Amino acid sequence: MLSPWAGYGWCLDWLGRSDKSAWYFQHADELDPNNYFVADYIGLHYLELRDFAAAKPWFERSIRLQDQYNAMARSYLPIVTARMLEAATNEISAKLNFPSR
Repeated sequence: MLSPWAGYGWCLDWLGRSDKSAWYFQHADELDPNNYFVADYIGLHYLELRDFAAAKPWFERSIRLQDQYNAMARSYLPIVTARMLEAATNEISAKLNFPSR
């Protein structure tokens, strides 16, 4: 079940007020640190911010907390991993093609 605090944070993300939502996600995690659904939504929060390195451990944590019936984390974790690999590959490719002086 989603915590009202995490739900409020997610609504702020939808409204484009991600700068205000972090506190609500943190508070939801403090109140219920073993809630896999809260971990999923914190991962989504970081995904919304395009901070894939921060999103990945939250999805991994969610899967550790609830291995079965966790479609959200199982769906987003490969996407986050692929985006991180893509960013790393593109950065290296850019440095090889256009070395700095």
